[in-house]
Amino acid sequence: MSSSGTVPNVDVKITNNQGGVDKDTARLSKAGGNQVIWTNNSQKKMQINFPAGSPFSSSQYDVAIGGNASSGTPTVAADPNKNYAYTVTPEQGGAGHDPIIIVDN
Repeated sequence: MSSSGTVPNVDVKITNNQGGVDKDTARLSKAGGNQVIWTNNSQKKMQINFPAGSPFSSSQYDVAIGGNASSGTPTVAADPNKNYAYTVTPEQGGAGHDPIIIVDN
């Protein structure tokens, strides 16, 4: 934890209506208590899905226009040797974008 007592976050901004993000790779620390905060700067509601397994307690997140969603901390079962691919897609469908999460011990 930081000196202010808050959990360190990894901020990922959704930058366009196709689900593009400003970080194609986000690295988290289980020991550090990191979590992802997705912020939607697009003009469409977005869905975040982990189709092949999630390092978090949920595998799907909805992010409203101008809103954000928090992943929570990685689960105990999160594998530090695995890249967790996820897809960011507009709620109404579209091509989407496929960044990854890497979880360190």
